[in-house]
Amino acid sequence: MTVTLTFELSKEEKYLLSGNPAWIYVLTDRSCYVPRYRVFVSYSPISTSYYVRFLYHGKDIGLPKDLLCSNRIFVGIPEDTTLKLVVLVEATIKYRREKNDVILCFVNSAKKFWRTYVYDKCKTCNESWATLIKTLALCPDYKREEVSRGKLHEINPKISSREICRIIRSSRLARQSIWSKMEKLQRGIFARMMIWTTRAKRFITSWFNYFWNRCYSLLFTK
Repeated sequence: MTVTLTFELSKEEKYLLSGNPAWIYVLTDRSCYVPRYRVFVSYSPISTSYYVRFLYHGKDIGLPKDLLCSNRIFVGIPEDTTLKLVVLVEATIKYRREKNDVILCFVNSAKKFWRTYVYDKCKTCNESWATLIKTLALCPDYKREEVSRGKLHEINPKISSREICRIIRSSRLARQSIWSKMEKLQRGIFARMMIWTTRAKRFITSWFNYFWNRCYSLLFTK
């Protein structure tokens, strides 16, 4: 059984008709980060819709009962090598839970590129979970076999939202300190270059004046 979901394409966005198959991992539990369903997506340029197959342990189960077509979720598709455009698919999948914790991990099987989007903001710092999970859990240098077995890269199963937010804030501060150090280093290098340039100009000018005076005195003075 194949479940067909029609996605509304916005006029303001530029969409790419991509026929490459891809996997979307629906992670249903934040505490363990284990994929429950594997969703196979392929684009149909004839009907302008994405054909989605929900698989559970390799078996097609159709549309799961705990998935709703109610809330909009944006699934990022990497850019194509020829057109260099990013596809944004507007899906309507929402996991039925009290906290509405939905994590969609997009995997492009051809280019080995994946992203994670979570639509639940943290209550402490109001930070988007999409940024948090993508910063911590995703690694571009992963193996395709590990992803197909449902393993994510270096995720602590007991990590909390506050801990994630603290790590993100500390990483931001670290990035800011690194950039400030780089700016200071650039300013220092630029200042040293200016000093050495001034010294070189003075040296060349002094020697030029010396040789000019010597030549003038030898040629035009008795």
